[in-house]
Amino acid sequence: MPNLNDAEITALYVSAVAAPGVQDDVPNAPGVPGPPLPAFDVTLEMVAGGGLGTSAYTLFLTCSDVSGTVPAPAFLVPGPPLNGPHAFGTPPWVLSAPGLWTFSQHVTLKVVPAVGNKVYQYTAALVSANNQVVSIKQSDLFILV
Repeated sequence: MPNLNDAEITALYVSAVAAPGVQDDVPNAPGVPGPPLPAFDVTLEMVAGGGLGTSAYTLFLTCSDVSGTVPAPAFLVPGPPLNGPHAFGTPPWVLSAPGLWTFSQHVTLKVVPAVGNKVYQYTAALVSANNQVVSIKQSDLFILV
């Protein structure tokens, strides 16, 4: 838990669409033999102290094709609310205890066959407008089939 004037990215992971909240190393693998599933979820969780009020910050979320050591295709990079400018203490942030805000959001991304059988990893970075609050987190490595 951060102090009153701090924020932290606490979790960044991928999961099957049918199993949100459960990290999965192969999030689009079928549950039974068959073709890969067409989508997967990316989840980001953060906490922030109440002292940040509604101050501004920017969230950056990137995806890397670790197999090729290159950026992943653009369609694997989520849009809002997992990317872009935001403000602490405003939706989708939730006041979960006095002086403690939490953020837990996921987006569903579609998979195209061309991205299969490669290793990927997400990196998230939170930077406050005054550059005093910074947090960085990487997901576990995962494969899309």
